Amino acid sequence: MVFRAITVPLGGSGDLAAGLDLPAVTAAALAQAGGVLVRTLYLATPDGLVADGLVADGLVADGLAADGLAIEGPTPRGSAANGLAPGGPTTSDLLEGPPQAALLGYHRPRTAQEKLTAFGGSAEWRDGLIEFADAEARRRGAVSVKTQFEGALPPRPPSYYRQSTEFTCGPAALMTGLARIGLAGAPDQAEELQLWREATTILATDPYGLALAAVRRGATAEVVASAESTLARTNPLAVVDRGAGEFFEQVYRAQARAAGIPGEVRGFDVAEVASRVQAGQVVILLVDELEMHGEACPHWVAVTGFEAGVAFVEDPWTDSDYGETWIDAHELAVREEDLAALMWTGDPPVQAFIALGREDS
Repeated sequence: MVFRAITVPLGGSGDLAAGLDLPAVTAAALAQAGGVLVRTLYLATPDGLVADGLVADGLVADGLAADGLAIEGPTPRGSAANGLAPGGPTTSDLLEGPPQAALLGYHRPRTAQEKLTAFGGSAEWRDGLIEFADAEARRRGAVSVKTQFEGALPPRPPSYYRQSTEFTCGPAALMTGLARIGLAGAPDQAEELQLWREATTILATDPYGLALAAVRRGATAEVVASAESTLARTNPLAVVDRGAGEFFEQVYRAQARAAGIPGEVRGFDVAEVASRVQAGQVVILLVDELEMHGEACPHWVAVTGFEAGVAFVEDPWTDSDYGETWIDAHELAVREEDLAALMWTGDPPVQAFIALGREDS
């Protein structure tokens, strides 16, 4: 038995599932996991390849040109530089029969984790295939490898909360932050919507409004934003009533100054976010959803950990239609260079964060 990893291109996957004769549970999960998710099939296949034979220890450099797939394993002799030449054998031709076992791994772009799920096939290969998939995902750059297989989804951690609307990421991230510093219990929808009322700019939540809400609940809060107006001008949803959004921003800034909440208008870098988190603060950070979720839209997340160049993020949004659960969004590993690319949003681009702490820390 040989273990292999096949990277699935974005887009349709039905032909691939049929061509490889995947177990039903794996094929269904592959079909569901759409959007911009980076998907990999991990297979336990019969020994050996057909076609032109084997290069003993070679690897395909860039994949199989014939069907747009990337496969890790022995390279057929005579293949093109980036895989098999067009018109040659496809991936399914190279396997001596259907896989004996399979599972799906996927992750969001710009993240350093892999979730393994949907194991199907012979149980005798389960442990070995999971071990291979874990090692292969880490070889490809994953810092965190998580699993979600058959059975009920484990209870979510008390501090994690998935936003219940399209526009309450700020309140959800703030509730998570307050819970992580010990100033709130388990988040719930009533508190989520109350926070939205306290910080709304119609279809977004303002950094100063969120800071005011945090201070009312016993936290310390500091705001850093690269412009006086952040979401009212850059949020694509703000076209509903941009003038009202800008009015709310002015009100929140004035209230924050009156409350003594520190606020600075300047840019910042990942090093500052890391320093604050390592000092015990939780950073409620404004990012753009485009690369992680495939939609250009401002989005609040909570950065709760930072270690060895990797941020650990609580993302209140999950693409449940694609099979994501809280496992995908809790303690989401993001390398510092990727976080640097994510933490700009809008046109013109802006940055913002709220740093949460406690008076006694």
